Amino acid sequence: MCGILFSLSSVPLSPSARHVALISQRGPDSTLTRTFQQNRQTLSFTSSLLSVRGSAPVPQPLEDPATGSVLCWNGEAWRISGVPLAPGGSDTLAVFDLLLTRGIEGIRDIEGEFAFVFYDAPLGVCWFGRDWAGRRSMVLRKAGEGCVAVASVGDGEGDWEEVETGGVWRVDVGSGEMIWRTSGESAEKVRREYVW
Repeated sequence: MCGILFSLSSVPLSPSARHVALISQRGPDSTLTRTFQQNRQTLSFTSSLLSVRGSAPVPQPLEDPATGSVLCWNGEAWRISGVPLAPGGSDTLAVFDLLLTRGIEGIRDIEGEFAFVFYDAPLGVCWFGRDWAGRRSMVLRKAGEGCVAVASVGDGEGDWEEVETGGVWRVDVGSGEMIWRTSGESAEKVRREYVW
């Protein structure tokens, strides 16, 4: 079990120490927070790690120095594109590489149980969601226009809602607009804005 905490806000905002402590309890091996400004928005990513796969722990959130993209991952990827992960390999690194290469479309190729937040910096879009079975927890809180928080567990403050399974949310970092898409969308919508 790992922990994820992401927030997007139009005002400078850091995660509360209490919420970070709750996320840290889900992964005692490492807890890191990355906070930065983009398009007049504050983005904050916190991940805690319980290392159960790979030969060495891979602290998160992962950040790609070339693009600025960020991944918070809670789960297990058993196979990617039908191919089992190499013994001792890190599923977190494999998933991040997949998303950097193929974008959010790559999520379709992951077999396993997971919840994730992926910031696609070149597109200025943050994606988050859960696998079809929803075995990894994820909750959402909208805190006013352009402000959203996503976490593995809520902090007891405000109205947290469970994130639906079977699709992904898209948050535009510039406007804070949030859109839910599923595979049941029309082909035209899927072509315009890909999701599961």
